[in-house]
Amino acid sequence: MSHSPFLEIPPEKWLVSNEHAIAIFDGFPVTVGHSLVVTRRLVPTWFDASPAEQVALASDQSATYATI
Repeated sequence: MSHSPFLEIPPEKWLVSNEHAIAIFDGFPVTVGHSLVVTRRLVPTWFDASPAEQVALASDQSATYATI
């Protein structure tokens, strides 16, 4: 798959990151603190993410919650 468009967002705007994932505030939030946690590699579904990417997503989700 091609490059993730989320990686075009400057790293200083990332809430948290790790080797396989990043978290950012949603550009169109539906609630205060609404954020997105995405893999660095473009994958179509959760099930297409590698086990390491799935762990990284969960880790960034927890870290994002603690940040916001």
